[in-house]
Amino acid sequence: MAGAFRLEPRQPPIVALHRPGCKGAIDDPLRNPKDIVEEMLLGKAGVLAKRRREELEHERKVAAIRAEGRPTPQGSAAQSEQAPETVSTQISRLREECHLTEEELAEKIDMDIRSVQRHLAGKVVPYARHLRIYERVFSKILNRQIVIRKMP
Repeated sequence: MAGAFRLEPRQPPIVALHRPGCKGAIDDPLRNPKDIVEEMLLGKAGVLAKRRREELEHERKVAAIRAEGRPTPQGSAAQSEQAPETVSTQISRLREECHLTEEELAEKIDMDIRSVQRHLAGKVVPYARHLRIYERVFSKILNRQIVIRKMP
């Protein structure tokens, strides 16, 4: 009877790494897996700092283009004499030029589809930070510097 019971090392309990339905969970369809891994490596503060650096770099490039006085890729002297394009018209034109659907654009800029639709329809003017994201995405896809001008 002494051999009937064996002591085995106790295994640690299996703990789920995520809880379905929780914000920021791995199965969250709104978050890109690359972003999740980046956040795990750099931490939330590191990711925010990296995004801010990217935004500042983009702003520097845009400021340099404007300071040189050269026309931006989507704007020419002929267009500047005409009535200026609205922000929604510029975004729509660039979206079509990139051959993106509204859903694809929303995914690329990591924004809700309804917000993108409101921007495209001209119902809402995007915040400056969202304009920078649009500029960055369109610049990357079209391989040229894009500047979205706000109407006065």
